[in-house]
Amino acid sequence: MLRCLLWVFLVGVLCSAAPHHTTAFLGAPGQVEIVPSVSYYSAHSFWNSKGRRLPAYENFRKENAQLYLEYAVNQHNSLWVQGKYERVHEALNHEGQAFGDPELGWKHQFYLCRDTALTGQITAILPYNRQKPSIRYGCAGAEATIIYSSLFNFWYSSGWYDLSAGYRYYFGSPSDIIRGEAAIGYLLLPNLVILAEGKLDYGMNAKRKSFKDNYLAYNRGYRLAQGQAELRWEVFSQSWIILGIFQNIWGRNVGTGGGGYGGAWITF
Repeated sequence: MLRCLLWVFLVGVLCSAAPHHTTAFLGAPGQVEIVPSVSYYSAHSFWNSKGRRLPAYENFRKENAQLYLEYAVNQHNSLWVQGKYERVHEALNHEGQAFGDPELGWKHQFYLCRDTALTGQITAILPYNRQKPSIRYGCAGAEATIIYSSLFNFWYSSGWYDLSAGYRYYFGSPSDIIRGEAAIGYLLLPNLVILAEGKLDYGMNAKRKSFKDNYLAYNRGYRLAQGQAELRWEVFSQSWIILGIFQNIWGRNVGTGGGGYGGAWITF
């Protein structure tokens, strides 16, 4: 029984954060956006299917290297791709490292009027290989997302906020997921931005009682609310260094704990 509960805890790898977040504003036609990043996550406990916090009897750690690329095809459309390589340290069962399932996406901007934008996004999840415990589902999926963003002025500076809602479906054993995200950024200094973000992944099968497939790190019915704080420092024109921390706040069938990340955001 303990071993099964520990496998449920391994879905904490879903908690890794990264500097990139979804926005409805697109780059100028022909603009390229590159976001390389690394992240670190650790936890000593997990939430079970009833939301009860239980000890994992070990220290679980995960390291992630990720690359996000986006190209603005024209004024209303952009294409993007995201890939990652992950390494998991788990004392009681195994340690592993491998590529995660890559994602491809298309954004279409429906509306743009001065300070606000409304954009739709379609994402395809392409299985890199078979299932890999603590690393990937290993099956295809798709997601439809709607994103609303707006600029604002406050005090002596300016900022923006992003709101998004989506539905992700996997063509295999994982649960379908309702996803929500809210982020607010503020230009604290001419070259320094602060950003706060909240995320919610709501798996539709979180009360599943069978543990037979929970050797997968990506649990079929996880639910997770996560908070994130970030600093962006512009070191060159259109080039930013990014540092952030994240914390898991609430969940089902998912790890507790948190971690940090760093990366760069470059456009040209």
